[in-house]
Amino acid sequence: MMSFVRSSIATFAIASLTLISCSGDKNEPDRIVTREAIVNKTWTTSGVEVVYDSKRYNYSAAADGIDSEFSFNFKENDKVTISNAGDVSEGSWSIENDVLKVKYSDDYILDLNVSALEDGIMTIALANELDPTKNDAMLIPHNYLGYQMAFTLLAQNENIDISKTNKPVSVLLKMKSN
Repeated sequence: MMSFVRSSIATFAIASLTLISCSGDKNEPDRIVTREAIVNKTWTTSGVEVVYDSKRYNYSAAADGIDSEFSFNFKENDKVTISNAGDVSEGSWSIENDVLKVKYSDDYILDLNVSALEDGIMTIALANELDPTKNDAMLIPHNYLGYQMAFTLLAQNENIDISKTNKPVSVLLKMKSN
């Protein structure tokens, strides 16, 4: 009986140590965006994908009049240069869980959710399942930007007024590194 108890305790101790040692092996989730992948590059708008009413509409900066003069240059020192049609702003940036946090005034912070980064193209989710009937003035900055892009692109190119329905809209901004 005593040898059974000792072997049970030994087995329990070994199992416990195994569980404890494995509990520290939690893998960090794979990150889409890293500092190394984006710094010292100029990221320029190359296109926009709008998902509305279960349809995907793809617009390229070259062919569809997307503002290709909008760009970010993320610097190693956590500074960012934002250019838009000749206007240049300076700010700061950081990465938290695949969200690029860009601050370029005391009260204006963009949270850019990077959903993909491959082959020199960064995809940023500006709006995800956004209800276009909501008051657009109440949207957070990146959702507002996504709403404005979707509204303008679908109205001009597809003759669709998204403000008249409550069908959700998603907007993916594509940026290419130079």
